[in-house]
Amino acid sequence: MRVAWLLATAACTAAYRAPFPRPRAPRASSVRLCEEPAELPLPAGWKQAEAPDVRTYYYLRGGKETQWERPTEPAGAAAAPDEEVAPPLDAADVSGLYTSLRKRQQLLGGRRDAAVKERELLADLAGPMHEEAIANIWEHWFGEEGKKQNGYLKTAGGNAAVLENLMEEFPDWAEPANRLATLRYMEGEFEESVDLCLRVLRLKPWHFGASSGVVMCYAKLAEEAPVLRRSDLVAEANRWAAEAMPQPGPEREEWVARMLLLMDTKLEELAEISD
Repeated sequence: MRVAWLLATAACTAAYRAPFPRPRAPRASSVRLCEEPAELPLPAGWKQAEAPDVRTYYYLRGGKETQWERPTEPAGAAAAPDEEVAPPLDAADVSGLYTSLRKRQQLLGGRRDAAVKERELLADLAGPMHEEAIANIWEHWFGEEGKKQNGYLKTAGGNAAVLENLMEEFPDWAEPANRLATLRYMEGEFEESVDLCLRVLRLKPWHFGASSGVVMCYAKLAEEAPVLRRSDLVAEANRWAAEAMPQPGPEREEWVARMLLLMDTKLEELAEISD
């Protein structure tokens, strides 16, 4: 930690007795009076002060070096008060860093494996077993953060505080936000529910539950809105209905194909990060 020394020209002699090297006696030709104006600014890192006997001396920031002669060269690295040389890592630091990196790699690897599984389930939505695929993908979404957190989510029910804590602790987990969106819809807080659904869709554009939730919220908002605003809300509901997962058939197959392209992009990003 650096110690900054402040020597005011009006200070008394006792205040000058600070723990830095006292200037050596000057040569006669090097003594300058404080009243003489400096022709050029001091080089970087140097400062000047007045000794008790009214003579001017120069010192490096931090008080590590003093001299009577006016400096002509910058102080160099030693003069930078905000620059610190990082200490070398010891064995414990290296071990801790390695452990941290390994945990991060394992976490990213686990997320990539989960995304690969999710892609398989997403593809099944277009197949003959689409009803089973819907149930499987819901179970996958609930269990993305492990069995323990899955249990918390399933038992949260209408406890908004639990859901909000899960959202804060696991910001990349979409399902707590989706559950809270459902709760807000049931409470009649449709605009907040829309915001939560959009948060889910930013994480998973293929989340058919959240997209359906947006449609339902806009439909309710349209029912309660003044006549002049109702048509805009109906149009918004219809726009989101066009983006939602269609019923089984050719349109469902086309929707799944588009969502798989988005999923492939996510998998590529995870692969680049984990490599």
